[in-house]
Amino acid sequence: ESLTELKKQVSSTEIDEEEFLALSSLAPEKIRQISEEVGKKCDGLRQALEACEGEECEQVSVAANYCAASTICSTQAESFMKAMTDDDNAGAAYEKMTGCLERFHVMAQR
Repeated sequence: ESLTELKKQVSSTEIDEEEFLALSSLAPEKIRQISEEVGKKCDGLRQALEACEGEECEQVSVAANYCAASTICSTQAESFMKAMTDDDNAGAAYEKMTGCLERFHVMAQR
């Protein structure tokens, strides 16, 4: 597959070139290693997500996404934390962070 075709598969939105190059260069072994690391690091939040109810689930979901992103998409996770003090930018930063996570999962399945 060409990089252009792969980029189209990964996202229909514009993605940061640095992020794309980092994600597209991951070898299967590295993807497995990252996934295991995230699994260990974020397992408590995953369990909390399975047990939560109502509004609590939204907060736990954000925390779980941040936990995973802090390993997989550290730049976007850092931007999200900085944006938490600014309601106008927090939503956009969260979308970028979760978008990066989604793209990682697409790359992991290729």
